[in-house]
Amino acid sequence: MAQTFPDYTGRVYVTRERLNSGGYTPQGVYFGIGLPLYFVQDYDGHCLPFGEYIRAADRDHAVDIAGRMFPAAKIYGRK
Repeated sequence: MAQTFPDYTGRVYVTRERLNSGGYTPQGVYFGIGLPLYFVQDYDGHCLPFGEYIRAADRDHAVDIAGRMFPAAKIYGRK
């Protein structure tokens, strides 16, 4: 399970990381094949200074996961 930050009240962004058919990002980083990949990062970069990658069935699922990681934060990423 991902880390949680219950006291963080700032903004958190959830973005989809596109993978090619071989499981690589456009930058050439390998993540493999599976559920879609999302990147979660707090606005200030204090809690997750380098962000965190998560797998989720869809964007809403990824936002729900981010909401559990940051229960007091404003989550950006819904359509």
